[in-house]
Amino acid sequence: MEYGLVVVWWVAYVVLGLFGLPVAARLCSSLPGRGAGFSLGLSFAVFGLVGFWVGHLALGWVAVIAGLAGLAVCAMASVRGGVEVDRRAAAEVLVVFTLVYLVVIAVRGVDPGITPDGEKFLDFGLVMSLYRAPT
Repeated sequence: MEYGLVVVWWVAYVVLGLFGLPVAARLCSSLPGRGAGFSLGLSFAVFGLVGFWVGHLALGWVAVIAGLAGLAVCAMASVRGGVEVDRRAAAEVLVVFTLVYLVVIAVRGVDPGITPDGEKFLDFGLVMSLYRAPT
């Protein structure tokens, strides 16, 4: 397993979650943790929707950069609006996310096999059908 890529993806998820913290705190201000648990999902929603819409015009890095820019604009608007982020709740979410991420990596590192009842079986079948298809 390439652990460098594991770290790169973990950092990417954490950065997306950090950009989503002010937006989640603004939208979920009445919740106890001010929405810290929703920050990563909210980040993916904003990033994915903006990237999807821009991807209809120009696919590739343009859509990725537009998605990141859309998330950054939402985060900056929330910060300028004076929203406060619950740092303790954010730290708790980061710890839980990191532990779950490491457990998933450990399971995939020990047993990366393809089983008939899992998602990788479908991926394997699709890749093999593309491999056998004429060009």
